[in-house]
Amino acid sequence: MNSDNRNFRISGLIGLVAAMMLVLQACAPGAMVSGDSGEDGSIAAGPPQALTDQYILQSGDEIHIQVFNDDELTMDATVNQSGSINYSYVGSIPVAGLTAAELTESITEKLSGAYLKNPSVNVTIKQYRAFFIDGEVRSPGSYAFEPGLTLAKAISLAGGMTDRGSRRRINLLREIDGVKKNYRVDFAQRIMPGDVVTVGEGLF
Repeated sequence: MNSDNRNFRISGLIGLVAAMMLVLQACAPGAMVSGDSGEDGSIAAGPPQALTDQYILQSGDEIHIQVFNDDELTMDATVNQSGSINYSYVGSIPVAGLTAAELTESITEKLSGAYLKNPSVNVTIKQYRAFFIDGEVRSPGSYAFEPGLTLAKAISLAGGMTDRGSRRRINLLREIDGVKKNYRVDFAQRIMPGDVVTVGEGLF
């Protein structure tokens, strides 16, 4: 066998191994899902700390606004259905679509000059908006979200599955970048605020 044929076969084997590795990665459990509704898999949700830093505020979230050395401007507020809050002296402030850090900058700007010379503002999330669970669970409804919540714990909060519930037919509806998508998920899936979980009925 000459050197050209040998090099050609070695290159072919390397290419085959690389292709097999890509296939195995795509089939690995917990791979991130993208695409239209009804697609099987799980969604990468990120650790609790990432949720705190990058979380987008929406209707139903409760925030704490602290203005240092000014008790009158320090308050709790819940984002209303229009995506805003009513803030002392300032009036209505748009909140939906902002992170806590972005809202801090917005309030600081509004208070500067007209109300305070150099306001020191800090916005934190006091209570995330609820998630919802329905279908074949014993107590369907809305429940308070907490960072690190998994599907298994969410189902437990709802009293567990009924006798007719299916572990393989659990659907999650999540809004991502303004678009709502449906996913099939397993018990290890991280739940996010605003998620809607539906436990389907098993086929008997």
